Amino acid sequence: MVTQFLGAFNDNVYKTLVTLLILQWVVDSSRAKQLVDLSGAIFVAPFLLFSMAAGRIADRTGKPQVIVATKYWELVVVAAATLSLWSRSIPFMITTLFLLSMQAAFFSPAKYGILPELMGPDELSQGNGWINMLTFLAIIFGTMTGAFLSGSLVTACALMVCASGVGVLSSYFILPLPAAKPGEPLAFNPLREFIANWRLMRQDPSLRLGGIAVNYFWFMGAVLQLNIFVYAKEMMNATDQTSGILLVAVLIGIGSGSFLAGKLSGKQVELGFVPWGALGMSVFAIDLLWAYQSMPRLLFDLFMLGFSAGFYDIPLMALLQWRSPPSDRGRVMATINFFSFIAILVASAALWVMHGPLHLNAAQVFCVLGVLSLAGIMLLCAVFPEARQRATALLRNLKPSSPLS
Repeated sequence: MVTQFLGAFNDNVYKTLVTLLILQWVVDSSRAKQLVDLSGAIFVAPFLLFSMAAGRIADRTGKPQVIVATKYWELVVVAAATLSLWSRSIPFMITTLFLLSMQAAFFSPAKYGILPELMGPDELSQGNGWINMLTFLAIIFGTMTGAFLSGSLVTACALMVCASGVGVLSSYFILPLPAAKPGEPLAFNPLREFIANWRLMRQDPSLRLGGIAVNYFWFMGAVLQLNIFVYAKEMMNATDQTSGILLVAVLIGIGSGSFLAGKLSGKQVELGFVPWGALGMSVFAIDLLWAYQSMPRLLFDLFMLGFSAGFYDIPLMALLQWRSPPSDRGRVMATINFFSFIAILVASAALWVMHGPLHLNAAQVFCVLGVLSLAGIMLLCAVFPEARQRATALLRNLKPSSPLS
């Protein structure tokens, strides 16, 4: 948890610094926006290019060893990033952003794949709850730190180097584990690997359905993150600072919901939370059509939207980790990672359609998303009977039973 928190913190400090410094240093506003968009694409690209290979390496080498190696990689890249900031070289900054994202792409399958190797099914939901809560806290603190220290680069660089150094040290305290599949061949064709991994997941309906369902969380999150600034400006005529407060409300909600979902799951993976979490996302997204008229109501809706998303995500992630074959767990987690960034790209395309050809305002976009989510709940309950049965049992206050058997 410490290693993961510090890595996510550094990622978000540096992403924020790159974005803000481009906007400060580039005089031509249209050119600055193009570079900001490019930096966003650069950050996503390694997850699409290297996730499949990262999954195989995690299974072949051993997840603790991969985590230690990637933390050293992060330390080297952060040192290079400090040079790029001091030299005020935007191409150098974007290059180091790519390398930092590439490090995260190799770290991610090991991070999620190691949890079921360190924990039993009775601990997995709570472990995921802690990881999710700390991840979103790292996003909040990293983004705020990058914003506040954009005018003091020496302090920002020193903080990133210290965080990376502590992350290297903390990674050595992770329990050593053997490689899950030492003979796993290396493969570097992302498309071929994706097809092979998807065939592996299709053999288990829970893996297949859970893999699709969990990425709706990332689709919703991407739409929310991209649309919330437009919502604040278009519907409220608010400042960028107000937009940041709205986004923080969502992130705090996700962290709180994730933690509570892990706690309430007890010693099992409680799929019954998934439909109720999806219903909460739908209801509070629809209410954003009117909530901008009252700041307290808006903050409550955004917090509850994030809170519901945490309840939706945690049981699905725990299910995927537990049901994935131990020898191929890294490959499964890498495929989920790949799917999540496809979901983010689809979210960008959906927003372009709704803002552009359909001429919807930001509030209407959230309402459409909420209505679509309601349809998604019905589809989820139809094709995922375990989730429907457990949700009904929770409603009737029945004693939970584990869906993992």
